[in-house]
Amino acid sequence: LDLSDVKDEATFTAIRWPALPQ
Repeated sequence: LDLSDVKDEATFTAIRWPALPQ
């Protein structure tokens, strides 16, 4: 996971915790 590619927390959360609703 490249944090530099994550522009916002929503995207980061979706990547880290895909089980959670988007």
